Amino acid sequence: MSAAKRISKRRLKDDKFVDIVFHYGEMLREHQRLIVGGLVVLVLLVLGVTWGKRAMHLGNEEAQQAFSTALKQLEVAMQGTDPMAFGAPEQAFMAIESENGGKDVGKWSIYYVGYCREQMGKYEEAEQDYERYLKAESNGQFALAAKLGLATCNAGVGRYKVQADMLVDLASSAKVDSAQANAWLYQAGQTYMDNGYFDLARQVFTRIEDHVDEQTQQEVQQFLEALDQVKQS
Repeated sequence: MSAAKRISKRRLKDDKFVDIVFHYGEMLREHQRLIVGGLVVLVLLVLGVTWGKRAMHLGNEEAQQAFSTALKQLEVAMQGTDPMAFGAPEQAFMAIESENGGKDVGKWSIYYVGYCREQMGKYEEAEQDYERYLKAESNGQFALAAKLGLATCNAGVGRYKVQADMLVDLASSAKVDSAQANAWLYQAGQTYMDNGYFDLARQVFTRIEDHVDEQTQQEVQQFLEALDQVKQS
C-alpha cells in the first residue's frame, strides 16, 4: 500500500473516531443538566478536534476503540438511576489514561474519571481529577465542565461558599452565554444567602435582577426583599 493510501486510510479511521466522540458529546449535552431556579443550564461537552492534532495526539486505533467503548458504558450509566453504575466507565477511563497519558484520549479520560467519581459521590477524588485535567488542558474542551465539576465537588464536601465563589467566576467566563451565566449567579446567590453571606447574595441578585425571565425575576425580588428584612433586623 502506498504512503498516500495509508495516510488516507488512517485519516478515515480518525474521522470515524471523532464522529463517535461528537455523538457522545451531543448525548452528554442532552443529559448532563444543571437545573437552577427554573433555569436549565446545558453543560457543553462537545469536543472540537482539528486534523492536525488528530494525527499526532489522538492515540492509536486500540486506544480510540477503548475510549469509544468507555463512552458507551458511560451512556448506559447515565440512563440509569444507580450512582454505582458509573464504576464501570470509571475503571475503563482510568485504564485508558494509564496507557495514553500524553494523548488526547488520555487527557479526556482524566476528566471522565472525575465525572464518574462525582456521580458516585467521591467528591474529594473527583476534585483531584478535575484539577489534574485542568493542569493538563487549562483551555481544553472540557475546561468549563471541569470547573463546574469542581464547584459541585466543593458543595459535596460542605464548602458552600467556595462553590458559590466558583460559580460567580464561571459566570464571568467569555465561553458562556447570558442564560448560563445568570443561572450560575442565581445559584450562587441562593448559596450565599443560605450560608449567611448576605452582602454577597445581594451583589449577585442585583446583578441579574433585570436579566432573567419573569418568574426568576420575581424570585430574585423576593430574595432581595428578604435580605432587606435581614439587614433591618
